[in-house]
Amino acid sequence: MVLGRLALGLMAFEQRPYRPTLRHRKRTRLEIYSTILEALAAENMTANRLTIRLNFNHRFTKECVSFLVARGLVEASGEWRPVLYSITSTGLDWLTRFKQVVRELESRDREVCDSERYKRFSRRVIA
Repeated sequence: MVLGRLALGLMAFEQRPYRPTLRHRKRTRLEIYSTILEALAAENMTANRLTIRLNFNHRFTKECVSFLVARGLVEASGEWRPVLYSITSTGLDWLTRFKQVVRELESRDREVCDSERYKRFSRRVIA
């Protein structure tokens, strides 16, 4: 009886086509940088506040923010602690262009996934 339920569950699982979503994969560095820039576009923050808001490791947050500061996308205000980070105009330009590229890729991905050729291919792979 238990094996029958297990077999039915596996059959139902095998029939679903695999489409990776954001939950099923790690974020790339570019996505992490854009998340940091989006948070800084909303308000100026310290590294500690960014760590809490974005749920990152503090060391990782400092590494990413220092990378963005070195590239001129983020600026640090003040020599003493706590240092406030804010997004620059170059950072805002980069963020808007990055969002446009992501939107374009997602729309093309939807077109490909909805196409008849992709559906036939996914049926062949699963079967």
